Amino acid sequence: MQEPVFTSFALVALLLSERGARVGGGSVRVYVAMGFVMTAATFTRTIGVALWPALLLRLVWRWRAGSPFPLAAVVAGAALLLVPVLISTPVTLA
Repeated sequence: MQEPVFTSFALVALLLSERGARVGGGSVRVYVAMGFVMTAATFTRTIGVALWPALLLRLVWRWRAGSPFPLAAVVAGAALLLVPVLISTPVTLA
């Protein structure tokens, strides 16, 4: 029953990417939330990996000569979810 959860995350990520790609651009919160939701979608279903190139390509195409700051904000949003999960996952080396 993970389909509704994944679909919700994917739709929110699409909405946030469109808000960020507008002519005026989005705020930092939009980009951070986009990275967070894209990571949550990837954790929910493996096919969520396909969101990353599609949505980032959309934003990069819109920015063109803009600053790399929005891309850094998306990565920071992804790190908000990714880092705690990696820290709390026990890893043992044999």
